Amino acid sequence: MLDHLRAAVRYGRTHHAAGYLAGLVVLATADVLFGSRELVLPLADVPIAYRHEIPVAYAVLPAATLHSPMADFEQGATGRYQHVRRVHLILVVVLTAAAQLGVEAASDSWPAGVAALRSVLIWAGVALLSARLLGITLSWVLPLVSILPLTFLQQNADGTDRWWDWTRQPPGALGCWLIAAASLTLGLMLFHLDRWTPRRRRSQPRPDEGDSIEGAPPGIEDTPTSMPR
Repeated sequence: MLDHLRAAVRYGRTHHAAGYLAGLVVLATADVLFGSRELVLPLADVPIAYRHEIPVAYAVLPAATLHSPMADFEQGATGRYQHVRRVHLILVVVLTAAAQLGVEAASDSWPAGVAALRSVLIWAGVALLSARLLGITLSWVLPLVSILPLTFLQQNADGTDRWWDWTRQPPGALGCWLIAAASLTLGLMLFHLDRWTPRRRRSQPRPDEGDSIEGAPPGIEDTPTSMPR
């Protein structure tokens, strides 16, 4: 039991657990203090409440914890270690979404908390996609880019919010929950396709049909290629 606890502490230290928890505290504090304030941008249809965009910062935290100094080793690790990574990812996504839900429900209202939770799930999937395509240290890029259509293209001609604007649609909007399910599922699936990355493919031994050399005479496949020193 003690060995497992020590291993968990070492794993958490490697994956910046302290920084992750500190990030949650900072974001929660900013949400409470500034969430109700609004930002007016040029060309934007309506003012933007900070609490509509703060979930994007929450959502990047889980992907950021996947970075470690042993990233190359982890990409080619055994199935047991990959299971640990899956549990780690699920736990931090759930904890992050729960923290955002609690902060918003306490500082604003329960419906606002549910809508914020939905935003975290959507942006968490986008962050995982960004981590897979651009690298874990750039997991923030695609979530940040996604803010643009939510800011400048989020209203119909009649002034109503578009159905896909998950920051403004009510908590029960089915279309936005479908986006959340699709985004998070896609992000998790791509993250676990380790063989998709060139680094993982290079780490795999090449199939050589029993270490034989194509076109070599029979018996040559068992001959050592160099003499022992």
